Amino acid sequence: MEAGELAFGLLFSQPDPALAELAGEGGMDFIRLDCEHGPISLESVEHIARASEAAGVDPFAKIAENRPETVLQFLDRGLAGLVFPHVNTAEEAREAVLNTKFPPEGRRGHSGRDGHVRWTVGVREADVHRFANRETMVMCLVEELEGLRNIEAIAAVPGVDVVLLGPGDLSMALGHHGHMDHPDVTEAVLSGFRRVRRSGKVTGVGMSGRAVKDPRVFYQYVDAGARMFHILFPSLLLGALEGIRALAKS
Repeated sequence: MEAGELAFGLLFSQPDPALAELAGEGGMDFIRLDCEHGPISLESVEHIARASEAAGVDPFAKIAENRPETVLQFLDRGLAGLVFPHVNTAEEAREAVLNTKFPPEGRRGHSGRDGHVRWTVGVREADVHRFANRETMVMCLVEELEGLRNIEAIAAVPGVDVVLLGPGDLSMALGHHGHMDHPDVTEAVLSGFRRVRRSGKVTGVGMSGRAVKDPRVFYQYVDAGARMFHILFPSLLLGALEGIRALAKS
């Protein structure tokens, strides 16, 4: 993504490692578990992380709260990064970085090979904490108007790797509940992409519904600077089912 290439991932909230395997078979670069809304337990996160590594995709998760103890539990399961929702200020972004990184860059609690914590499995470097600080991604999700106003400041925080835009919540914030194709929502999202890209950071979006089905939306996003695409599994499945039904009726 830093080189300008696109990255694609499968977003799902089902506690099923098989979906990670399918993502790998489908050529995805990563998976993203929705642990904010979905029923995925920490035990399931660990199993899905194992399946992801075997399938050659990076496992990420969106978590419900930006607290040190929550971040620690998820990262210790072996995730390659976290999505922090509802980030509205640079201070909240800094908290995300501090909770993700080990000292001296942050305050993540000590864990390592001596305790056989899962995230160290497969790490060949002697200094596993330095490896984790370098390789663990911090992704801030902007989905409210305050966050949109502060998006350059959020992107400028050292340690923030990606700033994502959330069209669904932004549609509600703008008074167009669920109408992500409304011109006001489209312009807000595209403007957010452009502003993050000007800051030099990677930007991206979760894609569902119309955005998955309509290639014009995808190309709009790419032209505005988006490079990371989180594709919702239910939208893919429903789109495929609708296509089959339409074909059968034709």
